[in-house]
Amino acid sequence: MPHSLARIPALALALALPPAGWGLGGAPIPSAAASELREVPAAAVRPLGATEARALLGKRVRTRDGGSAGVIRDFTLAGSGGPIDHAVLESGGFLGFGGSLVSVPAAALKVAASPSVPEAGDGPAVDVILDLSDSELAGAAAFRYDDEVRTLAGGR
Repeated sequence: MPHSLARIPALALALALPPAGWGLGGAPIPSAAASELREVPAAAVRPLGATEARALLGKRVRTRDGGSAGVIRDFTLAGSGGPIDHAVLESGGFLGFGGSLVSVPAAALKVAASPSVPEAGDGPAVDVILDLSDSELAGAAAFRYDDEVRTLAGGR
């Protein structure tokens, strides 16, 4: 009995949907000839927005080699109130103290859904990958807060 009941939702869904090649209104969907099909370009990469960047603060980052790149502490802005330019990563240290800050291009950050389950209240789990190798990260510019640098979090 439980097996037959489990099939009811799938059967109802199959009966409610039109057959392949038919629209929801019952009219057939015209098919395009191969010569009429055009290639769809890959998704455009767009600059990181302030809201998205704030959601990444405190997230752990890995290099493309799989090594630890540190934790996102801040983002620098291009000009006064300009777009996000660089990510400020903190690596090393213990419990948030004594780590070193480096600046890497924000465009090198890649965000993907994580297979792990997020903690309650943390929002969706994401993996943040820095598209730099461990050796490239080792050569990244050190970062220091000063009056000339505008940042998203305004950290010091």
